[in-house]
Amino acid sequence: MKIIFIFLSLLFVTIPFGDARCPNSCSGHGLCNTSSVCTCYSGWNGGAADCSYRECPFGIAWVDKAYSSNVAHQLTECSNSGYCDRSKGLCVCYPGFTGSSCQRATCPNGCSGHGLCGTLYDISISEGPDYDSRSTLAGDGVGIPYSLWDRNSNAMCSCDSGYYGPDCSLVMCPKGDDPLTTNQNYASILLSVEVKEITGKLGIEYQGKVIYISLTHPGDCGTLLSNNGHFGIVGCSFAQTIVEYSSYVATVLEFTLTFYNWPTFPKENNLYSSNGKPSIYDFFCDITYTNEFTICKFTEIESSNIREYAFCSNRGSCDFNTGDCTCVDGFGGPACSNITYLHHHGSNSKPGLEVSVTGLDYTSTALQISSARSSSSSFKFIEAIAASETVFYVDGEGSVGINKLKSLTGGMTITGGGLNVDSGGLTISSDGLHVYSSSASNPVALYSSRYADYLTSAYVAMQISTMSSTTNHFLIKAFNRGINVFALKANGQLQIGAGGLMVTGGISINSNGLKVTGGVTIRSGGLSISSGGLVVTGGVTINTAGFNVLRGGIQIFGGGMSIYSGGMKVTSAGLSVLSAGLAVTGGLSVNSNGLRVTGGATINTGGVYVTTKGMTVASGGMVIKSGGITVVADGLMIVTKGLTVLSGGVYVTTKGLTVVTDGVTITGGLTVNSAGAAISGGLTVNAGGMRISGGLTVFDAGATISGGITIKDTGLMVSAGGITVA
Repeated sequence: MKIIFIFLSLLFVTIPFGDARCPNSCSGHGLCNTSSVCTCYSGWNGGAADCSYRECPFGIAWVDKAYSSNVAHQLTECSNSGYCDRSKGLCVCYPGFTGSSCQRATCPNGCSGHGLCGTLYDISISEGPDYDSRSTLAGDGVGIPYSLWDRNSNAMCSCDSGYYGPDCSLVMCPKGDDPLTTNQNYASILLSVEVKEITGKLGIEYQGKVIYISLTHPGDCGTLLSNNGHFGIVGCSFAQTIVEYSSYVATVLEFTLTFYNWPTFPKENNLYSSNGKPSIYDFFCDITYTNEFTICKFTEIESSNIREYAFCSNRGSCDFNTGDCTCVDGFGGPACSNITYLHHHGSNSKPGLEVSVTGLDYTSTALQISSARSSSSSFKFIEAIAASETVFYVDGEGSVGINKLKSLTGGMTITGGGLNVDSGGLTISSDGLHVYSSSASNPVALYSSRYADYLTSAYVAMQISTMSSTTNHFLIKAFNRGINVFALKANGQLQIGAGGLMVTGGISINSNGLKVTGGVTIRSGGLSISSGGLVVTGGVTINTAGFNVLRGGIQIFGGGMSIYSGGMKVTSAGLSVLSAGLAVTGGLSVNSNGLRVTGGATINTGGVYVTTKGMTVASGGMVIKSGGITVVADGLMIVTKGLTVLSGGVYVTTKGLTVVTDGVTITGGLTVNSAGAAISGGLTVNAGGMRISGGLTVFDAGATISGGITIKDTGLMVSAGGITVA
């Protein structure tokens, strides 16, 4: 009995009841429960007991067993269109399927590079009908969403304009009206828009394209619609009426839309197509940008016997690989819509087609080409083709295209539109070029370079050249009413016949000087002459900015120099006037080296201002009519002839006044504020007396004063000769 107890005790010790043991410890991707079974984490329920297999994404099954009446397509791993790579948790889709769970079909050939691949839901939003126009009267420009089970599964191509087919690999050929079907009508519809308030813009949607027209400027509708979206030329007439209801008043805008043609190269694709007779159910209104209360309705006006809109105009075959039409005999043009009536001729020496008019009194048109279509560059009246090269044509606007114009006997007259040479330039071999203009605003000839990048110094905008061995001829001559006003000779000489030379921004002459007859007017910028001097016959007039001579001085031999304003500034080397004097109105400033005048200087106003070096008048004296003379420093020295001041007196601030000989004769009084007045040779004051603040010293010859003398301080000192007061 004791042995049995010991055995059972050892058994209970060695067997750990309640301690679960899961396979591979659930691979670290799950929890081990008390039954030793792994509870795998999300994404690791791949079917392995140890949670070592990944789980792949689920999607709506493309095919599966129906689990109720007409109910199928449950969520399955990889959507039943691929298998799961358990090591990565990624679906490996079968051909034709894509997406994380193989839930989406691929588009054939990737839409061939000419379209976008989208799900049924995506296509319904972007390209589907905006609303059911049979029951709804306006929309917002967004399609009705598709919501069945395959909304995010099935996919299709939305091809670019001009391409179609399931994979967008086919190219649409040009389309047009069958030229042999006549007396047909243009498709026409009526758009009625009822609004409480005329404001904003209305969107007209056709074949997925929305074009907005202004409700405040409805007359622009034809211009806005034509050649826009999938339209060609659209005629639009407009009418407006008022409708009164019991609770409000509304305005009805009626737009009559007539479709005269459609784009020759269609803007359609695999989702949209037209035969030239659009249904009113192809049109929708977008009222996003209008008044809140807006009602929109389309009504057919003309829908019978409508002009065709067919590939190659039903008069040729379309190569959908290239998008080119091969027209049958008698028809041509990109869409085979032109009747050509081919005329074959086998002779190598006779005209292929000859039009002969034999009547001697014939007054009609020998050959007439007419078009029902209005003037347009989109078609040609005449086209000449050598082999495969077009060498001559006349388009529907009357523009003429010529590969090479060889000769024009009798000249050419262009009455309008001008002459435009795109490339190759224009060469006139003889008789020159005559250009006439009657315009009062446009130039007779304009030479303009449109090259906007950097131009080198070798570039020439206009070049004139001659081959003569002599240089006495002219390169340019300018006339006004038969009078030569400007000329440029072959030797480089510039001749100005009348009016002088007007320069804004300065003129620089490096050598050989400048010879001008008739005067030079420089408005601004001055005149800079490096060497060679300036010879002027007839004077120089400088209105503003003065006249600046850096070195070499100025020599004026005759005619003098007149400066009316702004003064004249001489920095160095002085200014010499040899004859005829110097007349200055507005003042004269000499900064250094003085001013030497032979023949007198007359200053009408503004006086003379000398900063340093004084002023020397060699002979002839100086006459100052008004404004006086002010000497700030260094005094005023007159060697001979004395100084005569007729009126206004002499005002000396400092340094006094020294007259060496001949005395001073003053009519009108003399005032000396400080430093006194020292006079050798006597002083005569004729009238007005003399007022001296700092004393008066007369060395000899005395002083004769008529009018009295007043001395306030310092007294009066007379060394010899006494003082006589009359």
